[in-house]
Amino acid sequence: MGLEGAATLQRSVDNSALAHKRRDIRPKVTQYQLAAELGVPAPVLSQFETGLRERLPDGRGASEYLEALERIVARREDARRLVGETEVSE
Repeated sequence: MGLEGAATLQRSVDNSALAHKRRDIRPKVTQYQLAAELGVPAPVLSQFETGLRERLPDGRGASEYLEALERIVARREDARRLVGETEVSE
């Protein structure tokens, strides 16, 4: 395996942890939802998660991926709280 293959394999291992974190959230955050949050096509996000891309467009990486994931989860929690408050007030 050449240096390029080894680097791709290492990125795959590193980024697979990101993909597992995304999949472990319940209800699951889909790749399409996260891609939309990041403003990238889903195939580009898939290439990043599998290590075929070193970075997302505009040089974004793991920290931006996790921030986008946190924004999605926070919006879900806000919506859940809002629904709960509405039900209590009725």
